[in-house]
Amino acid sequence: MPISPQLAELVASLRAHYDTAILPHWTANGWNADLLLPYEALEGATGNALPPLRYRAMACARQLYAFSVAGNLDHADTLFGSLQAYFSNGDGSWIYSVDPAGMPLDSRATCIRMPS
Repeated sequence: MPISPQLAELVASLRAHYDTAILPHWTANGWNADLLLPYEALEGATGNALPPLRYRAMACARQLYAFSVAGNLDHADTLFGSLQAYFSNGDGSWIYSVDPAGMPLDSRATCIRMPS
């Protein structure tokens, strides 16, 4: 099903916004270089990371997808390594979150399961 020229223009505008505004913030102020994890949130006025209360597997996975689609495979690979290192519970599923030091916080398994 073809999309309208208006929708195609909106999609292109959104992708350009991600490429020029969102993704650079996520790899700068939105990135904890010590833990190799994305911060949960940035402060709107300054773009600085809010103090972390936790890091969630889904936030890491979401950014992994966004960077993969954008073609930044080096950063996507780093995110995948972090997802495995911090959130994998060893049986093909993932824990929900880790604390600000990277230690398990909420060990409930998420619904994501890796194929065996």
